[in-house]
Amino acid sequence: MKTIKLCILFLLIPFSSFGQGGCSNGEIEIYIELWAIGGTGSGQNTLQISTVTGIEYFAVNFEGAPNYEYYTCLDDLSYGYTWIITSYDNNNLFNGSIEIYLDGPEGDLIEEASTNGQSGVDGGFVLEALVYGCMDESADNYDVSATADDNSCIISGCTDIFSFNYNPQANQNDNSCYPFIEGCLDTGAFNFVTPLGDVQIDVNTDDGSCIAVVEGCMDNLACNYNSEANTGDSSCLLPTGCEICSGPEDGTGIILDNDDDGDGICNNDEIEGCTDENALNYNAGATDNNGSCAYPDISGCMDSIACNFNPAASIPGVCFIPEGCDTCDGDDVVDNDYDNDGVCDADEIPGCTDDIACGYDPLATDEDGSCFYPEDYYNCDGVCINDTDEDGVCDEDEADAACGDAQAC
Repeated sequence: MKTIKLCILFLLIPFSSFGQGGCSNGEIEIYIELWAIGGTGSGQNTLQISTVTGIEYFAVNFEGAPNYEYYTCLDDLSYGYTWIITSYDNNNLFNGSIEIYLDGPEGDLIEEASTNGQSGVDGGFVLEALVYGCMDESADNYDVSATADDNSCIISGCTDIFSFNYNPQANQNDNSCYPFIEGCLDTGAFNFVTPLGDVQIDVNTDDGSCIAVVEGCMDNLACNYNSEANTGDSSCLLPTGCEICSGPEDGTGIILDNDDDGDGICNNDEIEGCTDENALNYNAGATDNNGSCAYPDISGCMDSIACNFNPAASIPGVCFIPEGCDTCDGDDVVDNDYDNDGVCDADEIPGCTDDIACGYDPLATDEDGSCFYPEDYYNCDGVCINDTDEDGVCDEDEADAACGDAQAC
């Protein structure tokens, strides 16, 4: 049958190229390209491909110029093939080259040669046995041993073009599709939602909705309430008692005391008037004395530094004014300098005040009888003032002893 097929091919020549077609299992497609680089191009030539045992598989007639390409299918034979180009016109020998590729012009180059203007040139090549299978390493059924792709590759994935995880390479839907879910993807934004690990609800597409974090006080009862804040920072200043708030609601507000005199009555609730129950115009409802109190004529001391000062007095009287160390005990003056030495009793320091006495204390202010004096001719330490011979007997006592009668001497 192959011989008949080849005869048909000879009847169809000359053709510039044969069309590409699929090969049956067990067959291998090759691509043949002939290039003419010289000669007149008018000569007749033949290309034949046969097995090494002489069985012809492919034959075609072609003229010398310009170039030709052919596809054909060969059986998977491990012992190889031969090819021969024959020129029939010695005046127009084919001068060019032949290149044979596996599968197509982008396949592996398995044979190349130049004729160099010879009347006949030949060569040979071997086709390795092909292993058909999926050759796409990313495919589910990738066959590492395959040497020829049979278009059986299966790539599982999402085939829905409207899904977020659409895989344009996938040819088998694996039900993994999940939708575009819009939201904020900035992890530092106020409205960022931490993914839960569920692709059906987790945001995967940023829609420009992110809101910046604004820290501040969010309690609208606080004086430093910030109406723009969306994240509390524990800075709220809440007024207590009479305190009130002042300032805008942008976090810069402050607390005002609102109780100037600190009496626990808010400024706005103060009632001015006379708060002295002894006054003629005493106002029991008044909270702030405004100096309006009126009193009957009372004779008394009107000097505020006196012990017996009477704030209600309207007629001057006798005043007892403390001086120096004096203090007040009610209306009475207490003398706190018992010895009238100008040093207050509480500041007195007892000790020896005689600067020629032994035991003299320069800090003492009150003589306490602790002074003592040395014997004649001795100092305060009991040592002779004059002892020329250093025998421990004062010179004056030695003179008296030598005289026998001190008064007589």
